[in-house]
Amino acid sequence: MCKILVIEDEVSLREEILDILGAEGFEVVEAEDGQTGIYLAQSQHPQLILCDVMMSGADGYEVLSTLRQNLDTALVPFIFLSAKSTHENIRQGMNLGADDYLTKPFSVDELLAAIAARLAKQETASLAQHNSALWDSLTHLPNKLYLIQQLNRLIQQTPTNTTSQYAVLFVGLDSFKEINDAFGQLMSDRLLQTVATQLRQILAPEQFLAYFGGDEFIIILENISDLSTATQLAEQLHQRSLKQAFDLGGCEVFSSISIGITHSQFCYSNAIDLLADASLTMHHARTASKNGYTVFDPAMRVNLSEQFQLETDLRRAILEITYSGKQQEFCLHYQPIVHLFTNQLIGFEALIRWNHPERGMIPPIQFILIAEAKGLIDELGWWILQEACNQLRSWQQQFPQYSDLIVNVNISALQLNQIDFSQQLAEILHHYDLSGEYLKLEVTESYLLEMTEDKNNILQSLKSLQIKLCIDDFGTGYSCLSRLHQFPIDTLKVDRSFISQIDADGQNAVIKAIIALADSLDINIVAEGIETSIQLEKLKELNCKLGQGYLFSKPLPSQAATQLIVDRIFESQYSTQTKKVDTNYS
Repeated sequence: MCKILVIEDEVSLREEILDILGAEGFEVVEAEDGQTGIYLAQSQHPQLILCDVMMSGADGYEVLSTLRQNLDTALVPFIFLSAKSTHENIRQGMNLGADDYLTKPFSVDELLAAIAARLAKQETASLAQHNSALWDSLTHLPNKLYLIQQLNRLIQQTPTNTTSQYAVLFVGLDSFKEINDAFGQLMSDRLLQTVATQLRQILAPEQFLAYFGGDEFIIILENISDLSTATQLAEQLHQRSLKQAFDLGGCEVFSSISIGITHSQFCYSNAIDLLADASLTMHHARTASKNGYTVFDPAMRVNLSEQFQLETDLRRAILEITYSGKQQEFCLHYQPIVHLFTNQLIGFEALIRWNHPERGMIPPIQFILIAEAKGLIDELGWWILQEACNQLRSWQQQFPQYSDLIVNVNISALQLNQIDFSQQLAEILHHYDLSGEYLKLEVTESYLLEMTEDKNNILQSLKSLQIKLCIDDFGTGYSCLSRLHQFPIDTLKVDRSFISQIDADGQNAVIKAIIALADSLDINIVAEGIETSIQLEKLKELNCKLGQGYLFSKPLPSQAATQLIVDRIFESQYSTQTKKVDTNYS
């Protein structure tokens, strides 16, 4: 609704103008003299001003001159109303910055035509003059300033008791930093432009899309009846991101998205608070959500303060690793890796768990990122390697039948980048009398694609120790398939997000392409997150030989993993004995 300020000292004319404008749907503010008009113009922020020229006190020329010197009112369209229509009067007003001049008496059509013309011209001029201030030149989307204006407008216009709601989706590109580091700013800018274009194509014309900065976009949904509209859109966007590959300089890049959703039910009073909650929710989705999006819960604000306490507790727990006399809070769980065709036990993936004295068992997704960000990953990472090697050696001694078991250990890039990493790892292998061929380190795609001479030397030194290398969560960050042969990789792990959608159209083709590529390079494939027999059968049809997931076993504590090996040995012996009995009987 456009707000118009009418400054007119003649009561009858002022009331007549108020009636005309009110009937047209304008919001009208009135002033009976120039001084009052100046005050209302600066406090009410009208979109247009109608002002009489001849008034007692401050006349129209003085009002215009004052307003044109104020930044808040300098650009507001200003139309003079005057009984004087001489050339000198008109020129005087125009020289001061008036936009139009109506001579009394004027008709209703003349008044409305003048207002419509000035508003249309102002809108065009505003778009041209503030284009750089309100629009992002890279993505050609509204920027953060424009976004905040829109959100504040929406918040003010949405009553708390209405059935019409709004929702805001805070969209973040996963692995964008790694893509920028690996390919450079030019390519990452191209990725942002492509994502912006695709988002605009997916959204309906009335759905507002803005570029928030960095790797983040904002979507506003207005006039929705319930939250399901937002969650359905988030699901659609996330699933499409998993299937979409981007071509950056000849490399195929997969960048999934994480989405935080908040909505009008939380009765926001300003855009800043709303965006803070939406951003917090997006980061929660990035670290804790399986379906790519999360809806805001006020408890997340409490969790933010708990995060600081978690960091303090983590520092204490890691410090206690070096003191053998204290009860350690960390332990490793082991998830079996099996041959999908024979069900043979191939090895285990070692997964760290934190047994917090008050919070109970805490999964790594909640503390590994903190450890990396706060410089705590080094000591923790070496403890994991020592514990995994100790367990592997124990199994080799206890079960000669499984002396060829392999244990996978996730390794942080921060730890792997240490110059003496290979030397320290060699010392651990020597201490536990282990051959490196039974240890497999899982690294990220980003580490390989950011390859430097120093990193290449580290990988080659690991290969000289016969240590195997695996790319974890393959396909979710970005996959430079054409360069894969350049790296000394033994195994690719297909991410669980592809496995969970294996029944959906198109997903099988992606997995099939990865398997074909790996076969051509003599690289093993392990499918992660197998949970159903249907997924197992589909993977076998695609000739994927190895896998892990809850269909076979959840990650097990050391004692339970040991019992699993015992059970496997018993099953094998029982099967052999049964065959002998059958043979003798026959």
